[in-house]
Amino acid sequence: MLLHSLDANAMSYSSIVFRSSVEGYSLVFGVCGYNSTIFIVGSKYVNGSGTVFVEARNRFNGELVSSWNGAFIGSAYNCVFVEGLLYVVGYIYVSGASRWFVAIFYPNLTLIGYRFSYYRSHAIAITAYDQFVYVAGFSGVDNTDDVEWIVEMIPVGGLNASKIYRSNPSIGGGDVATCIGVNPVTSHIWVVGLNAERRNWRVEVLSRDLKRISLLDLDVYEYPYALAFDLNGNGYIAGVGNVVKVSKDLKVVKRVNIPGTFTRASVVNNSLIVVSNIKSFEGLSRHYITIFNTDLDLVYEICLSCDLTYSANLVHGAMYLDDSVVYTAGSLKIGSGSKYVPQADVISEVYAIKLHIDALSRLTPIPLTATTQQEEDHPPTSIVTMMAIALCIMTLSILYKRRKAIDTNKKQKSNAVYIHEAKSSLIQ
Repeated sequence: MLLHSLDANAMSYSSIVFRSSVEGYSLVFGVCGYNSTIFIVGSKYVNGSGTVFVEARNRFNGELVSSWNGAFIGSAYNCVFVEGLLYVVGYIYVSGASRWFVAIFYPNLTLIGYRFSYYRSHAIAITAYDQFVYVAGFSGVDNTDDVEWIVEMIPVGGLNASKIYRSNPSIGGGDVATCIGVNPVTSHIWVVGLNAERRNWRVEVLSRDLKRISLLDLDVYEYPYALAFDLNGNGYIAGVGNVVKVSKDLKVVKRVNIPGTFTRASVVNNSLIVVSNIKSFEGLSRHYITIFNTDLDLVYEICLSCDLTYSANLVHGAMYLDDSVVYTAGSLKIGSGSKYVPQADVISEVYAIKLHIDALSRLTPIPLTATTQQEEDHPPTSIVTMMAIALCIMTLSILYKRRKAIDTNKKQKSNAVYIHEAKSSLIQ
């Protein structure tokens, strides 16, 4: 594999454990893990329609262990493993509209049950803490074009939300919550997303029972995609063209503007910030791993797809970290087709990269100029941004137009919660 790093001795600082392909035309979003297994979630395309899929793979060699394919149109975005159960979130289409989707599996991917709810909604991010899972995303508001943040608190082992938090930063806009995490120092829930009125990043801090404590609007524009914490409670938020460090009391410590779209983040050894990144190289979008120190100075980069003649898609999701090995996934567009309508086939690959922490810590970082809150960005246009808009905003307007044709009875049932047990016929 061709490596592009800030040092000529690239192999001294990282090594590829495996690179494994996902069978078929697919888009992979989130990666999570448990013991010797990693789980990947996304959408597989059959006859032009994407359906939810989940795969379990060997953590050491990437080989497929088991898989589950749902017989409904939609996608899984993220997952988390907690108390012997795998939670998967995303969306499915029901009666012509997208619905919030939460499913529970045993480790062997036997489906326990799933729930879909809300109208014109996507469940995008998930985290677990103290016998609860917390899910964040967005939902349509009544019968208008308005969209609001949704956060659910679900007891581990269940599907129903015990508490629901709603936030609507911009009435009439397309507000989308894209990230959620638990601050390790305060135990507060951080929810990060888009304030559509200004198209800026917003952080809302909630108590464990989903009562808002504080909020921060950042002068950073387009979508935030990733959130990670160090052990001191600092949050690192990454998105289109920017990475921002925010203290536990919501003070901006540093913000750097750097080319690329950062979609996943993790903190390694409480000293390195690892993000998945997509940026251009030799005329194609490429999948990179970019590493910063906690001062947001650039330490190291590795290109995961520069040895291929395909353009990379890297959409919002999550990476998984275990024993200094970073597990992430991306998709590759093969053949013709524009970046707006990917008519070409799309395949996905799963990567495991071992980071050599001691060697990385000896590198001299490249300082990046901090950007002030008052400076305005002009972030790079990327296929990731276009896909996110298509998934999270533009699709909603299309669904809304369709919704007007739905009769009154269906509208009255639009926010009902549906729970299906494992015996459901939707298992293939």
